[in-house]
Amino acid sequence: MTRRKLATLVTLVMLAMTISSTASADDSNEHLRALISPSLAYVHIGWSSKVYDNNNHRFVGHDNVTAIFELSYRCTGFVVNSDGYVATAGHCLDPNEVTDNFKKTAARWAIDHHYYKDDVSVSDAAADYSIGGEKGKEKAPGISVDLRLSLPLGTTDRGPKFDAKVLASQTSDEGDAGLLKIEQKDLVALRLSATGHPTVTAPIVAFGFPGSVGPIDLIDQTPSFETGSVISKKHVGKGGRISTYGVSAGLSGGMSGGPSVDPKSGAVVGFNSFGARNESNSFDFIRPVSLIADLLAGKGVEAKSGTVSQDYKAGIDAYFAGNKNLAVAKLQAVVDEQPGNAYAQQYLAKAKVMPKAKPAPKPKPASDGKSFPTGLVVGGVVVLAIIGLGVAVVVRARNRQGL
Repeated sequence: MTRRKLATLVTLVMLAMTISSTASADDSNEHLRALISPSLAYVHIGWSSKVYDNNNHRFVGHDNVTAIFELSYRCTGFVVNSDGYVATAGHCLDPNEVTDNFKKTAARWAIDHHYYKDDVSVSDAAADYSIGGEKGKEKAPGISVDLRLSLPLGTTDRGPKFDAKVLASQTSDEGDAGLLKIEQKDLVALRLSATGHPTVTAPIVAFGFPGSVGPIDLIDQTPSFETGSVISKKHVGKGGRISTYGVSAGLSGGMSGGPSVDPKSGAVVGFNSFGARNESNSFDFIRPVSLIADLLAGKGVEAKSGTVSQDYKAGIDAYFAGNKNLAVAKLQAVVDEQPGNAYAQQYLAKAKVMPKAKPAPKPKPASDGKSFPTGLVVGGVVVLAIIGLGVAVVVRARNRQGL
């Protein structure tokens, strides 16, 4: 056999192996999405403030009426305790992150409403402004947070909107973790990795809601996901004490605060933090989930799941394993306790129309050899067929050459 023919044969074998594994990979992604999605939350943050003009010694306004400026942002959260505790990114809740936008927004409004007699640029006007009061007496803008839980694609009922209380948050330099609380029980909570951090070179899947701005009543509540791997570990923040991990998964605005998950275990290893876009290459970063665990511990709360969470995971796992009876039983229990869980409803309906599992075949006599998983058998048959084809081609070639 010549080297060229041998290379062709090897290529055919590799192609067969790739084809045989494609369906299981797609199935794995759907399985992971089904497990993670019910715990995701679209988080809407609203800011409001007056803006003081230090040059004219008055609040920006029109006809002696002080203007109240409002800004709106979008982030992602995920349930970390079934009793309504939701994790997100701290910078989503940091008033310092919105100060410059408030000043620029007020400057544009002032110019458009003829606040100034002379021409002035947005940057020059904003340079004279401070938030909530004159310089030295500034006040943080007011914040309101509400959220909606994720929904499957095509769902028409948007579900309830929950008011959220900010329990704790860190600036980016402090760690960038945030913790919210809603008055809700029996939520599907995600499991946090026991290690508390991702591993360099390991695969991850990052979940979230792309898009940085938008009213909560006008958004798509179906989350997106990005696959990739952890490519580096760095230290940032005060004294370089905070770990951050570079990832190849492409994150976008609005995905901040979403979970980064180990696709093998389904455990959360980190949360989406930020991206560096002003360099020759784009980089995206996640923070270790241990920072979320620390915030929970500071509030005397465990990262734990309840019975509904456990039943949901068991039901989804059973569905993808082809166990109809167990899938129906567990998912029905979830729907009974949490009627608003659209994912449980969706997969319960799918489970009910699944074919019943066929009885296990009787074991063959020992002389027939050991049994193998069906996928390996099918893949082996394909591979052997291609090898046989390759051998036939070689034999024919030899015959033609008189060998």
